Amino acid sequence: MDAPEGNARKKATSMPGRWRSIARKALLLGGSVLVSLVLGEAAVRLVTPQRLVRGYFAADPELGNVTRANQRLFDEGSVSSYHVRTNRMGFRMDDEVDFSPARRRVLVVGDSYVFGWGVEIEDSFFARVDRGLRNLLPSVQLLNAGVGAYSTGHVYKTLVRADALDLCAAVYFMNSNDLADNLATGVDYRVTSYRRGSDGSIELKDELVYSPMKRFLFTHTPYGWLNQHSHLFILVKRFATRAPRQAGAPNRASGGPAFGLDPDSLEASELAIAVTLAHAERLQRFAVRRGLPLLVVWIPAWTELFRPESAVNEIFRELKESLEASNGFTFLDPLPQMNDSLDARGLELLDIFLPDGEPVGHFNRLGNEIYARAVEDEVIRFVRDTCTGP
Repeated sequence: MDAPEGNARKKATSMPGRWRSIARKALLLGGSVLVSLVLGEAAVRLVTPQRLVRGYFAADPELGNVTRANQRLFDEGSVSSYHVRTNRMGFRMDDEVDFSPARRRVLVVGDSYVFGWGVEIEDSFFARVDRGLRNLLPSVQLLNAGVGAYSTGHVYKTLVRADALDLCAAVYFMNSNDLADNLATGVDYRVTSYRRGSDGSIELKDELVYSPMKRFLFTHTPYGWLNQHSHLFILVKRFATRAPRQAGAPNRASGGPAFGLDPDSLEASELAIAVTLAHAERLQRFAVRRGLPLLVVWIPAWTELFRPESAVNEIFRELKESLEASNGFTFLDPLPQMNDSLDARGLELLDIFLPDGEPVGHFNRLGNEIYARAVEDEVIRFVRDTCTGP
């Protein structure tokens, strides 16, 4: 009778020891994994450092990336390093949004050119135009909502979100690479899909960015933090997905300064123009419906400025002629003014562009200055006519 009770007591007293043994093994295993990860991270940083997703980006299911609020970062790149400061609404500007009754607000939208990629904030063309506007129209505030890699679809969604700003006007700086960006179908980038209707017209449909699994990872796991801090994580992702592209770059159309536009393919060129015009028409309908004056300003491709014989310029020319004929917004093409300025000063390609693309990418400090001078008067005139009384 005593034996079973003795066995039970013996088993009960041995349980804490067994759990302690399991806990020790788990701690040893966890410690080994942690040390391995730390050593692996250090090795990757030393041997093959990766390009992390920039710390001022935040994942957004509607837009892919948005700019974080209240950022004070130094973006160090191989071609250009510069400081990034954002206000409480995530706009790259030092001033906060002024909601006082006496102030009118104009939202400036577009991609990394508007954001001022590669230059200090005061050297961006946005800041230069803003300084000219403040001198003449101090009652109007420009808001820099530019975000790197935004397409026309991104711009549309940004304007839809902007109701709370009570805008008197908006200015969309349309980059020449928007044509190809609007064709991109990668789930990690595109915000709209498109298809040809039975009558040949383009039908647009808003989409969520990222797969459902990735949206879950961004929301419920450290996935986003690892993208911005771990070189080892980025390297593992590259091998796992067999995608040796720059981490943080959108899955968009690729290839050269025209971003994949093929001037030798009539069908591809017609599609690029048709899809972009469909986006422009949607912007036009939105602006008319909201009573929002809209100015669309063209950002010339480097081929337009330095290689006028390039066949891709015909694609741009056809698109711009269609945009100029639109009735729902005002269109401005500063190409003639820029060419005059370049000729007068005898400037060459790398005098105004950063060599951060194929072969060039964004405006450098001088390029931003020349572009600002080409558009400033017309932008200020548009704002004066739409946002101030007689």
